[in-house]
Amino acid sequence: MGPGDGPDANQTWILNNDGENNLVPILRRSDGQVVGGFGRSGRQAGDFHWVHALAVDSKGNVYTGEVDNGNRVQRFKPNAAPK
Repeated sequence: MGPGDGPDANQTWILNNDGENNLVPILRRSDGQVVGGFGRSGRQAGDFHWVHALAVDSKGNVYTGEVDNGNRVQRFKPNAAPK
């Protein structure tokens, strides 16, 4: 699989971890418009405590890492692309 073969081959979306607000907004690359996102401040699954790192694998799974005393990695499986 090459760089252009993944789930976002056209590089339509940008995911940006926002550690101050503990969320991951999803932006449309063409105009920078926020079209979705996930997360909130907290300690439960799907919540974040100082989200700091973000990675996406070839299947579109999103991995986040937290610092401070969050100290965990979470995986999010995509179910649909933002509109």
